[in-house]
Amino acid sequence: MTIQLSPTVTPIAHGVDLLRADIDRIDDQILALLEQRYPLVQRLAGAKNVTGERRLALRPARERGIVERLAARAVGVPEADIRQIWRSIFALSARHQRPYRVILWGPEEARLTLTALAATRHGAAVPVEWADSAEEAWRAAAGGDAILMLPEGAAPADAHGLDLIERHATDRADHPWVLELGRLAEAEAEPGAWIAPTTGVVAYLGGHGSYSEEACLRVAPALRLLPLGDFADVLRAVREGSADLALVPVENSLVGPIEGVRDLLGHPELRVVGEEEVAVRLHLLGVEGASLETVRKVASHPAALGQCADWLGQRSWKEMPVASTAEAARAVAVGGDVTRAAIGSEAAAIWHGLTILARDLQGSDRNVTRFAIVERRREFA
Repeated sequence: MTIQLSPTVTPIAHGVDLLRADIDRIDDQILALLEQRYPLVQRLAGAKNVTGERRLALRPARERGIVERLAARAVGVPEADIRQIWRSIFALSARHQRPYRVILWGPEEARLTLTALAATRHGAAVPVEWADSAEEAWRAAAGGDAILMLPEGAAPADAHGLDLIERHATDRADHPWVLELGRLAEAEAEPGAWIAPTTGVVAYLGGHGSYSEEACLRVAPALRLLPLGDFADVLRAVREGSADLALVPVENSLVGPIEGVRDLLGHPELRVVGEEEVAVRLHLLGVEGASLETVRKVASHPAALGQCADWLGQRSWKEMPVASTAEAARAVAVGGDVTRAAIGSEAAAIWHGLTILARDLQGSDRNVTRFAIVERRREFA
């Protein structure tokens, strides 16, 4: 849908009025689209209501996929803004299908964090209540018409039949993670879909800021992360029992299969139980003071270097393959050398205190890596 906007060159005062008029027209179009969306939501609610069982009309995996798809298409709209806007839409849609409320529980010092997170996650239209006891909180969520949000440390190992909806990071050292639990509608699970455990360890390649870490947080947000140095170590951890799951990249939409992974997955003790796709945006990362003019060497995982081959081909830099994008970022941060740069994610830049020197080096706006979810076969466990 294209909206005819006003000319860009106008007197300042009159130009402000024209810009406001353009914004008003866009708001009208947004409303018109929402008016089309709401009847579809109601029809979807009727199609789901097969058993009449009291469960939440949420589908976390689908919601994450929608946000990921829209963020990959967006130009000029930050991913965080897309995530917040569509979370509100999802919450309102779920509430129209089956009304629900949010129950908060935890220590008093977590009250502000939980309240703010609930408002951001579910919007003002969803009632938020603070439970008087853990028993009251669990009873409300088990009833099928409430979501329970609480610090991860306040949750027992046994979730009493509740499904993990999402795991949220906070900026608090005393409760760095908040869990969102509830009873999801069985109709929302794909037939034969693999269900992530709520306790245990997930192994992956790299470290903080890697796309493998992002895949782990999306697939198994309640599990403890175990970063390792190469794919062989990651899958050996599952075979030997030091990890319950592993996530490994198997294919990228730009460069094809990830070298060496498929052979490792052929081990008789391992089985692939699911897949997860992650949109990949690769940036050039350097230390303070570095620039495109100072860089002489660039390091990253071979697959990442391959995804940026067109951009790198315009420069005479030396390419240095390393074990992971996270390791490349870590090494550049430790070295402090303005002639060295890494290719990695924005999260890696934040984790390692690096500056983004150039954005979106990948050769396509649609750059997706497919990850395999790997378990040990039960007969070997």
